[in-house]
This record gives sequence, C-alpha cells and structure tokens, in this order.
Amino acid sequence: MLSNGIWTFLLKYVCLLLLLQYITSFRTSRKLLRLRYSIKRKPITRVQANVEHLKNLKYVREMTNASIQLCNKALKECNYDPEKAIELVRKQSKNTCFVSTVIKTQKEGLIGSNILKDTIVLVEVLTDSDFVSRNIKFINFVKNLTLTIVQTDMGSPLSVFDYDTFSKHVLELPYVDLSDKSFKGTVKEYLNYLRNIFREDIKIGRLIKYKKENKNEFLHFYIHNSIETNLGLSGVLLVLNVENLEEIIKIEEKKKHINNIANDLAMHILSAKPISITINNLNKNIVQKEMDIIRESLKGLNKSENIINNMISGKMRKFYATTVLMEQEYMLDETKRKVSKVIQDFIKTHNINIGVKYFDNFTIGEKSILKE
Repeated sequence: MLSNGIWTFLLKYVCLLLLLQYITSFRTSRKLLRLRYSIKRKPITRVQANVEHLKNLKYVREMTNASIQLCNKALKECNYDPEKAIELVRKQSKNTCFVSTVIKTQKEGLIGSNILKDTIVLVEVLTDSDFVSRNIKFINFVKNLTLTIVQTDMGSPLSVFDYDTFSKHVLELPYVDLSDKSFKGTVKEYLNYLRNIFREDIKIGRLIKYKKENKNEFLHFYIHNSIETNLGLSGVLLVLNVENLEEIIKIEEKKKHINNIANDLAMHILSAKPISITINNLNKNIVQKEMDIIRESLKGLNKSENIINNMISGKMRKFYATTVLMEQEYMLDETKRKVSKVIQDFIKTHNINIGVKYFDNFTIGEKSILKE
C-alpha cells in the first residue's frame, strides 16, 4: 500500500505533465496559425495590390502614351490615384494632348433604343458575361425595358432625363414582359429575378431619354453591331433642328436626305466620340483644367508670356478638335472637312436648314473619362 504522501506526489506530477502538454500544444497551434496566415493571407493581399497597380498603370499609359517608368513614378507620387497621375504625367510631358478620352471597362451587355412620337430613349443594360447578354431572357428584358421607359411620362418639365437623376423612378416602373405576361411586378423586381436565375450582377448602366421641345426637332438613333432590331453593342441618340420640319418630311426625297445626314452624323459620333456640340457647350471646368495642365507643362521654357499664350491657344485648338463635334474632322470621307463644314455643304446642296441640337452615345465596355 502506498502512503497518502506518495499519492499526493503522483497526482501533482500527473497534473504538471498535463499542464506542460497543454502549454506545448497551445504554443504549437499559435505557431501553426501564424504560419498559415503568413503563407495564405499575406501573398494574396500582395497579389491583389499588384493586380490593381498594374491596371492603374495600364490605364495611365493608355491615356498619356508616356513611358511605363514615368507613369509608375507618377502613380507613386500621387498615392496611386490614376486620375491625378494622368494630370501629373501630362504636366511633366511636352505632349499634353490626350491619346484617348475613352477607356475600356470589363463589362458585357446590350444597348437598346426606341422612338415613340416625340420621345426617344437610349438604354444600357450591363452584365458580367456574354453568355448572359446573349440569352433570350436578357435580350427580351432590354427590349421591354426600352419600350417601358419610352412610353412612360417621367412627370418632369425637363427635356433630357438621365438614369443618375431618375434611377429610383425607373426601378419602380411597372414591368411588362411582352413574351410572358404572367409576371406582375416592377423593373427592380424583374432585375432581381434575372440576377437569381443567372447569378450575375445585372444592372441598368447609362440611360438617356429625350423629349421634343418643339416641332422642328428630328429624332434619330443609330445602333452599331446590332444583334436584333434596335439592340446592339453601341448606340447613338441624335436630335437635329430642321427648319420647317413638318413641311419638309412630306417630301419623300427631302425626308430621305435628312435620314441620311442624321445617320452619317451618328456614325461619326460613334467613331470620333465627341463630348459636346460646340466649344461654347463644352464644360467650363474641363476647359479650365485642360488649360492649367497645358500651362504647367510649358513651365521652364525660356519664352515670353505672349508666346506661351499662343502655344496654349494652339494646344487648345487640338484639344477642341478631339472633343468638340463641330471642330472634329469628318470621319466618313477623305475630304478632311470639319463636321461644321459638312453640315454647311448639306444645307447648300439640299436647301434644308439643319443643326445639331443634342446627342449622346453609349458603347458596351467603354466609358469617357471626360464625361463620366
């Protein structure tokens, strides 16, 4: 028989062993957790940061055509803000003109357009894959949505409606599916229904609705890369002012001339991507920002103020020739005429007085850095 003292000693010894085992296992588990975090977490974060940096670097280079080293340096100096980096690169570069005012976005979808009486609409619906954008349910949704919007009174005296302003109103519109009238609900509810089916982020992107302000306005749209009537990958909404329109369109030949010039101008807009009709229409903030960038880029030149101002004026003319419709070189022939001259020649040739009142254009997978 063991005495009580020995039993007590053995019990304490066993408890001590268990405690040491627990401490050892606890430390081991903490080391494993640290190892797991260092192996799995940190590299993922670093990779994600590198991917984002490469995207921004590519974006800045596309916009400026500067060297990769200069773009990378500008990004670092601007705390990786791509818009500020573009400004910095252009200020430091002799070539201050934009290489492109349009950037690519990784999106799929469709553009839809429709005209009803005195109203025209251009709608962009986006999704993540072309598999969904070519599905019949998605195609029907874009068609039905376009028709719903063009038929609906927005309850506003404005002639131009955009999605940013009227998004809530659009989403609450009753949705009518012409191919399946069993659905009863709103546009928002049908969007959620499509998201549940396809498991993709389907949403309304850009939207413009224009309502005639007077009887001399001619409404026109052009759809490029169309997959069905009024549906495609690019679209232009165009409004022309035509003097005595109601009388002119009664003459079939003159009506045909108006349609042709409207279609040609729409194709030019889609190719050249202007952001305003005239210099006076151009956003004053954009003009001032461009002048500041050009002036900054000319610092350090040993020139008089008068010469510097002339250089700024010359560079601004190039900027207007890129961004202003009436100042652009017409892209549908090789005459190198400005669009304003093309319109003047049309007026002389056909004795029809026209002018551009309003336009907008959407292309899936593209956005303008000056407009948006």
